[in-house]
Amino acid sequence: MGVKINCTLPSETANFQKVKNTEYSINPSQIVTDEHNNTVAIFSIPHQQANITISIISIIELEQLEFRQSSPIFQYNKTSQIFQEYTKQEIYIESDAPKIRELAYDITANSSNALESSKLICEWVNENLNHTGYAEEERGALWALENGTGDCSEFSHLFIALCRAVGIPSRFVNGISLWSFLEDGIQEWNEVGHDWAEVYFPDVGWVWVDPVSNEFGCSDGKHLALQHGQHSSSIEGNYRYRYIGASKATEMFEIYTVE
Repeated sequence: MGVKINCTLPSETANFQKVKNTEYSINPSQIVTDEHNNTVAIFSIPHQQANITISIISIIELEQLEFRQSSPIFQYNKTSQIFQEYTKQEIYIESDAPKIRELAYDITANSSNALESSKLICEWVNENLNHTGYAEEERGALWALENGTGDCSEFSHLFIALCRAVGIPSRFVNGISLWSFLEDGIQEWNEVGHDWAEVYFPDVGWVWVDPVSNEFGCSDGKHLALQHGQHSSSIEGNYRYRYIGASKATEMFEIYTVE
């Protein structure tokens, strides 16, 4: 029996990152785009082997921008697919929970628009959660609120849940924080892996938000997105990978900055 691996790859992300080139040591059988606009490579290995190394080399250009919007007033089309999909409750993002809804309305009570509201929510999460080290177990927004602590996943989940509770489309981002590595070369996932969020504004698109560092726009050129959205049909709701057949992956990154 063979093995099939689906893996999300760095994608073009307007205003934040450009994919200049991608090369593979084993060519994927297929490359698809999922419902969150992620690029997904599908590898089919016909026979079981003890160890297979698949190298994916991507040249990514990260932008350094300052997010500015002359008019902060946005009119959402509440029947649109984006609004319907990214304002609903889902696992780890309990936006319908009474505690989260009440807090979201309290934080944004004096705000007049979605831009200001999302900034206020980012600031609140940054100031009121205690950041811990990486935790393998996913715990979610409600857990983070009730315990006042969490890793980058919980910071992002709570930010997203609070935004969704007041009707601001938002979603999860999984990727790499380049400010975490100290020198060029091989990095382990637990050293550089990071989660943050996005909010959506009409006529602007998706805007990156990192509540851990209280960055609105994440325009430091140090965030590299690998997956948008928590769940993708192509990877069955997992983070980054879907496996068919007996397989296990160890992921390493070889990161070099280009001057």
